[in-house]
Amino acid sequence: MSGHPSSKPAISASPVEYGFWKTLPAGYTVMEVLAQVAGTLRRPVAHIVGARRPGDPVALVADVNRAATLLGWQPRFGLAEMVSSACAAGPDPDQSQEG
Repeated sequence: MSGHPSSKPAISASPVEYGFWKTLPAGYTVMEVLAQVAGTLRRPVAHIVGARRPGDPVALVADVNRAATLLGWQPRFGLAEMVSSACAAGPDPDQSQEG
């Protein structure tokens, strides 16, 4: 993991004050992330689409500009690189984790 070392104290100090989430029509949807994972794995990814729960926002998107302003952090990787790295590091989601 290569997050900015100064982020933990800032976020721990006040997660509400330093929230990095905004409801904006930008970023990647869950379906776009699933499509990227499927493309990286070269096969479909099993998923279930359900209704939003009461109180859930319509959209919740990370805003890297706020992290840049408060922490001096800049993203180094795009979605394709992040998904590729996660898929390479993690277990195959189709393999059972049971004994």
